[in-house]
Amino acid sequence: MGYRKISVGADRFLALRWANYAFELFQTNGDEDFLYQSLRTYLNSEIQGEETSRKTSNHLKRLWLTKQDPYQPLRLESLSVPFHSHPELLPILHLGLALNIFPIYRETTKAIGLLDRVINPIPKQSVIDRLLETFGNTSSIPRAGARVLQTLEDWQFIESLDNYVKINEVDIHNNHFAIWFLKALVTASNSNGILISQLPLMPEKLGVLLPSPREIVQKSEGLVINRDLQGLEIITKSK
Repeated sequence: MGYRKISVGADRFLALRWANYAFELFQTNGDEDFLYQSLRTYLNSEIQGEETSRKTSNHLKRLWLTKQDPYQPLRLESLSVPFHSHPELLPILHLGLALNIFPIYRETTKAIGLLDRVINPIPKQSVIDRLLETFGNTSSIPRAGARVLQTLEDWQFIESLDNYVKINEVDIHNNHFAIWFLKALVTASNSNGILISQLPLMPEKLGVLLPSPREIVQKSEGLVINRDLQGLEIITKSK
């Protein structure tokens, strides 16, 4: 799949504490413009340069503070997970949304996951090369890819080793987070769903460890297991 245009703001580093703050603002269910201005004020004190602060704010707005897009149901469902009891799992929420909202996040995680099967640690340049193949050989891709790698490292999904990266294992030890993340993965697959047999090796989820997919689906609302035309079991959203 090729993308003719990178999503606006996808070339910005998103520190975990900034994404967490955007999520805190989202929880208040306040006016969208007011929340955005609150985010801008916060980031102005965190980031040097008005343009960089504005672009980063726009990126985080698309992640958590935009109501008029197809991913608002995922955002609203995130409010039902016990994030106060498990703040260490907040990056799972950011990753699940980023995979859906920003094509470059989806393609970067996919590149990392696929490369990890053949080489470890993974050369950063190999990830960038994969992105160039997907998005086209444009001058913006190396910078955007580097910022996504920097973000994924800050969110603790990967570890950087000079010019290489390696995947960190992330154990989702709470069923509510596991259900939400699986819904995010299914949503990112569009209408195709996810084969149960392929879920453990799904490259986009990096090192996130999910419990039994059958158990997750059984405990969830909105997910079902069907069979495709070849008779293979597939996880999809219920109608």
